[in-house]
Amino acid sequence: MNLIVIESLSLPPSEHFCLRTISMFAKYNNYDVLIESRPYIKDTIYKHLKSKGCFDYISDIISHNQELGIRIDNELNYPLTILVDKICLENQDNIIKQIKMFSNINY
Repeated sequence: MNLIVIESLSLPPSEHFCLRTISMFAKYNNYDVLIESRPYIKDTIYKHLKSKGCFDYISDIISHNQELGIRIDNELNYPLTILVDKICLENQDNIIKQIKMFSNINY
């Protein structure tokens, strides 16, 4: 199963240590953690996440609509979407709980 995080939630104002915690949880629960990005910004996102130590549990950076899965997004355009404005300490536990809940749904 995939956990897809949109590019804007992998950059500030989202907190990189919370993204790392969520991706670590997902990876240990057999998810492929993917960052969904526009092609021309992939290198920038990779360098940013790598410099913050966040790329350890991320499998790949993909283009829009390449994969299905649970999404962490700031718009509700897809099923199995966890809707947040940013990834931060205040909503980290809620995101993890929703990932657990969605993991029981077959898509």
